[in-house]
Amino acid sequence: MPKPIKNRVSAVVLHPAANYFLISMIIGCLAAYVILVNTTVRTVTQLEKRKSEAESLAMKVSEMESKRLSMDSSISAKVASNYGFVEARNQNFIVSNSAKSGLSLKTD
Repeated sequence: MPKPIKNRVSAVVLHPAANYFLISMIIGCLAAYVILVNTTVRTVTQLEKRKSEAESLAMKVSEMESKRLSMDSSISAKVASNYGFVEARNQNFIVSNSAKSGLSLKTD
């Protein structure tokens, strides 16, 4: 007949100071976890808020650009002359000289 195997159980008894240390470490880790989760949630909400603000600003810029383009297309030489604008007689342009690498002022 086989001999029965008996399980031996041993208990670890820690010093009370070690127990307090482990409990304080667990509480500290939980506090750090709560703080980090709180910071992450705040960061994500701020990111979403900034993203929606950027989208609304992009829409405003787009509307302003379309208004400017419609105003640009409505201006003609006749409208400009009605406002007192005249065409320039002596026009000076800055042109790129192919022989040189710099820009030059053309006065012809």
